[in-house]
Amino acid sequence: MLVQFSVENFQSIKNRVVLDMRKVNINEHSETLIEEEYLPVSVLYGPNGGGKSTILRAMSSVFSIITTPLKIVSNNPMKMSTIPTFTPIPFMLDKESREKPTVFEIVIKIGAMQYRLCMELLKGAIIYESLQEKGERGKPSLLYKRENNKVLIGEKLKGIPVKDMIIASNIPAISSLTLIYNISPFKEIAECVLNWSAIDYSQPAIEEYIKGAVSLSDRDDNLKQSMKKMLNYLNLGIDDFELEFADETKSSFRVKTFHKMPDDTYNLLLTMESMGTQKIFNLMPFIVMSLRSGGVLVVDELDAKIHPKMLERIVGLFTDKENNPNGAQLIFTSHDLSTMKSEVFRRDEIWFAAKDEEESTLLYSLADLKGLDGEKIRSDASYSKQYLAGRYGADPYFNAFKNWEDCSGKTK
Repeated sequence: MLVQFSVENFQSIKNRVVLDMRKVNINEHSETLIEEEYLPVSVLYGPNGGGKSTILRAMSSVFSIITTPLKIVSNNPMKMSTIPTFTPIPFMLDKESREKPTVFEIVIKIGAMQYRLCMELLKGAIIYESLQEKGERGKPSLLYKRENNKVLIGEKLKGIPVKDMIIASNIPAISSLTLIYNISPFKEIAECVLNWSAIDYSQPAIEEYIKGAVSLSDRDDNLKQSMKKMLNYLNLGIDDFELEFADETKSSFRVKTFHKMPDDTYNLLLTMESMGTQKIFNLMPFIVMSLRSGGVLVVDELDAKIHPKMLERIVGLFTDKENNPNGAQLIFTSHDLSTMKSEVFRRDEIWFAAKDEEESTLLYSLADLKGLDGEKIRSDASYSKQYLAGRYGADPYFNAFKNWEDCSGKTK
């Protein structure tokens, strides 16, 4: 389970921003909380260029940095040298930030323990990394610390045969320790992050990533049955589906959907369905696998091409404990204001990303804000109306100009 994520000096983010999945002390939708403490969903709103997608891209980057070595080496131990180097782009609008490292930090809860993983990257090299463990009581203990290529093992893990080790600059210590020793808590942390998925439709490889997830339904009948149940839950009018492969290699396929009509059952190619239906269908394997494993699903612009009521039903899969018994979490960006309401979200589940005077992204939740009277925003307020009025500081309109003629440079 993700407890907290923070990032500093990454693309449009100059100063540290924090997405906190811990509840705030408010009285709404308490029945949806995971372990009565953690949020099952978080949605990020904000203007185009405000940085909400950048925050999700930072999360996706951490997932990839940790899991890529695990996936490559697990499939072929001889391919350690082919692990790609991730070079984050720092905040480029001041000289100092250009030379500073990008800092990622995630806090994960596994059972009764919390693990805080911190990682600093500079010009493609991991220059610092640390992992702390903390129980429900007591102080955090350091499990390891990495400075440049050298990793020092903490006292709690003194049973590991070596006290220090040398590691490649582009490979996280958490990944190397998992691959070399496969002991607790490294393997549990690795397994946890391996169950996290990030969907960013702007990435060139996303189509192959989604295609690979859909193809799993051919080999996993439980996944296919769960997808069929979800199709029924979402009321898309699709009663069944199958994959039609081009040849025995199963490297290429197309999806056929089946519709039961009064006189017969008819099939269509998925490409003949609406764009919204295609998007939902392609997301379903990730939703099912997240709900099944209790993982984290991150989706940029989840609302695009999807009807608001359908978006509500997808959110409901994560906020209803009958659908989400394992504590899966959904984090996404949206421009859909019709779902920005107390019937769908808790105030601490609604976040805003916006630029400050330095063109740096800020991130804050609705639960943190106060109204004109100095009191916190009420749960019965019209969130979308106040947002459009600029009350939340993430105004989606361009108030710097009175009209388009000002913007074009014309004089009145």
